[in-house]
Amino acid sequence: MKVAIVGTGIAGLSAAHRLGPLYRAGRLDLKVFEAQGRTGGHANTVEVESEQGAERIDTGFIVF
Repeated sequence: MKVAIVGTGIAGLSAAHRLGPLYRAGRLDLKVFEAQGRTGGHANTVEVESEQGAERIDTGFIVF
């Protein structure tokens, strides 16, 4: 069976994780496609400089 996962947000990554055993067993031809240069979809963490040094800020899940 051929399966394509489009997008590596939480749903796409979860689907790939759940289908992983079938892929590793050779029972599935699995392809994952992502348009951005990173995985995670809307989930994202950025680093911002402040007076105290670098701060990591979660900016994701903006669709909620």
